[in-house]
Amino acid sequence: MKKMLAVFLTVMMLVALAGCGSSAPAANTGAKTETPATPAPAAKVRIALVLPATVDDMAWGQSMVEGLNAVKKSMGDDKVEVAISEKLGNAVDAGAAIRQYASQGYDIIFAHGSQFQSGRIHLSDRPL
Repeated sequence: MKKMLAVFLTVMMLVALAGCGSSAPAANTGAKTETPATPAPAAKVRIALVLPATVDDMAWGQSMVEGLNAVKKSMGDDKVEVAISEKLGNAVDAGAAIRQYASQGYDIIFAHGSQFQSGRIHLSDRPL
């Protein structure tokens, strides 16, 4: 069951990250455009994970960490950055961590626990 959850989370992360890729080029309109000599490197997808317990809790937290590690392995360390905050069972502390990750420009922030629900709703309505 745990392995199936880890695989499911990995697949979901890959689907989410695939949406972050570049879109297909526009049709040629006849206008001359310059192409750069060397393409710019793709930006890293920055993912933050806020856990109520530890990364080795043999439950939700560990499954999520394993899923994120699988994403890093499949996408490459140069494409994905993961930051983890653990032992944040207190919603106030978790909210502070979420705000900090948002202000640092993280693309995806997981508050991995139902105890964070009210804080996530509150934070989603506020400007950074």
